[in-house]
Amino acid sequence: MWFKNIRAYRLTSPFTLTPEQLAEQLAQRAFTPCAKSQALALGWVPPLGPTSEAYTHAANGRIMLCLRRQEKVLPAAVVNEAVDEHIGAIEAAEHRKVSRKERDKVKDEVIFTLMPRAFARSSLHYAYIDAGAGLVDDEGARRGSCE
Repeated sequence: MWFKNIRAYRLTSPFTLTPEQLAEQLAQRAFTPCAKSQALALGWVPPLGPTSEAYTHAANGRIMLCLRRQEKVLPAAVVNEAVDEHIGAIEAAEHRKVSRKERDKVKDEVIFTLMPRAFARSSLHYAYIDAGAGLVDDEGARRGSCE
C-alpha cells in the first residue's frame, strides 16, 4: 500500500464534491515540469500512476489524490565555486574588494545562469478524503521515482 506515515486532519466543513467534480478541478491544476529557470513546480497527477488518466480514485466512499512536487537541485558547493570565480574575476579586473551587497547580487546571477542545467528532483504526496468521517489523511512525501 502507499501509506506508511499517515496524518489525519479533521474537515471544518462538510465535503460536498463528487469524485468527478474534484477530478475536474484537479485537472485544471495538472502538473507541468519545471521550466528552465523555475526552481519549483507543483501540480496534480493521477494517483494510480502515469497509465491512468483520472485525477482521483474513489473506493469505499473515500477519494484518493496525488500531488507531485518537482524542485531543481543546485548543490551549494557548485554555486559557491562559481560565485568565487566571478568575485575573483571582478577583484582582479577592478583591483578592489567586492562588497557583501554586490556578492549577493553575483550569487543571484550565478543561480539564475545555473538553474537551466540543474537536476530536477520529484516527490509524490498522496492523500485521501473520507467525506463520511470528515477526515483528510496525508501520507507526506514519498521519495524516489515518480513514474
